[in-house]
Parts: sequence; structure tokens; C-alpha cells
Amino acid sequence: MIKKSVNFYFRIPVWVFMLLVAGFPILYTVNLSFRKFSFALPGYDGQFIGLGNYTRALLDSHFWSSLGVTCVIILFVIPTQLVAGFLIAGLLAKNLRGTKIFSTFIFLPMTIAPIVVGLIGRLLLVDRFGLVSWYLEYIGIDLGSSILGQRIPALASIIILDIWHWTPYMVLLLLAGLQALPVEPYEAIELEGASKLQTVWYVTLPLLRPILITAVLFRSIDLFRIFDELLVLTGGGPGSSTESVEMFTYKVNFHNWDMGYGASIGVITLIMVLLMSLLALKVTSKET
Repeated sequence: MIKKSVNFYFRIPVWVFMLLVAGFPILYTVNLSFRKFSFALPGYDGQFIGLGNYTRALLDSHFWSSLGVTCVIILFVIPTQLVAGFLIAGLLAKNLRGTKIFSTFIFLPMTIAPIVVGLIGRLLLVDRFGLVSWYLEYIGIDLGSSILGQRIPALASIIILDIWHWTPYMVLLLLAGLQALPVEPYEAIELEGASKLQTVWYVTLPLLRPILITAVLFRSIDLFRIFDELLVLTGGGPGSSTESVEMFTYKVNFHNWDMGYGASIGVITLIMVLLMSLLALKVTSKET
């Protein structure tokens, strides 16, 4: 009984810290989302407007466009990273000769700051002087204008850069999962005469499902916050065709100074992420 009471008191500083670091900003943002507030715009003095900002967001085509860009990035990035991460993790788990040196190069991109990745992409793809642009022109491929000046090539560049940057993270999670798998199921299915493909399909993937769901959830949440690479690489352009929901929120808050509306977009994004997390938690709990 005494031990339980001591543990309770030791948890109090952690709860207070979490309340200050996470709880207060969230509550403040939710409160701000119900108000008409700005540091710069006249008449935006914090008056309560109820669900006005949320109604405005749901009717704003610009918001839905930015959300669509984010979803497109997620739909292309996550499956590619999942497949590539699983294959690379499978090779690293075999502990073949040279694996340690190979893994060093594999995990290197993950250590680079996102804004530096965007700068690298900018230098590679800048019109005429970039290495990629020069090579395409050299082999006779004419895109008509710069790669980053067209919607599809610019969006494809963002997707490719993110795949290169964060596939090592997926490899790290899946490698940890593979190394923690029990040996008994593999011995049993080997006695049944199963092929390697059948072993992966009927043993490895089902056992890895909680790790796979967690990896997809973490990367999806991270992609909802994609900003640094976009800011340096395209700035959301051309026009707003590569503008993610995070960049749209940033522009509403710090270009338009419409803090109340920006807070409502942040709350809507938070609700989407929470729903994704709850769905993943429900699926994972069923597996266990």
C-alpha cells in the first residue's frame, strides 16, 4: 500500500510537465479556434464566434486542396516505404557479410535535417543548373519548363525525396520487429515444406502486423506535418498545387495573421490524426 502511494506521488511531476507542455497548448488552441483573433487585422480582437471558423474551413476549397495534396503524398509514400523498408530490413536481418557497412549508408539519410533535404532537392532540381534538370536535358527529355514549376513533376519530386529521407526509419522499425520474432513458427512451417514466399505470407507478415500498423501510423502522422521540405523545395507552388495542410495552416497564421481560423484548421487536423490513431489501436488490439 505504501509502495503504491509513493509511486503515485512520483508520477505527479510527470503529469504536471505533460499538462504544461502538451495539455495547455492544445486547450489554448481549441479556445482560440472559437474566436475571431489576429495580431494584425483590425476587428479581430478575440470575440467568440462559435463554430464560425470550423464552418469556414469546411467550406474553404483551399483547405480541401491542401488536405488532398497531403493525402496524395501519404498514399504514394507509405506503400513504397513499407515495401522497400520490409525488403531492406529482411536483408539486414540475415546478417550477411558487409551488412554493418551497408546499414551505415542505409540509415544515413534519416540523420539529415528535413530543411537540408529540401535544399538538396532544390539544388538537384533547379532549372538548367540542377544535376537532374541538366541530365534530362542532355538525354533529350524536354519538360517544357522547370521540374519544380509544374504540378505533377514537383509533387513527384516531393514524394521521391521523402521516400529517400524516411525509408531508413521504416527499415529501423521493421528490423527491430523481425529480430524479435519467435523461432518456433518458422521451424513448424519449415517441417511442413513451405516455400520462402509462403513463410513470409503466412508467418512473417501476420506476426509483424502490429509493427506494420504502428510504422504506417507514425509515418502518416509525420506526413500530416510535412512542411520544411516543401518550404524550401517548392514553397507550396506552382500556385498552391503542392501546398500541404501544414503549410496552409502556416500561411493562414503567419502570412494572413488569421490566428483563430488557423487554430481551427489545426484542431481539425488533430482530430483526423486522433481518429487514425484510434483506428490503428483498435486494429492492433484485435490482433493481440
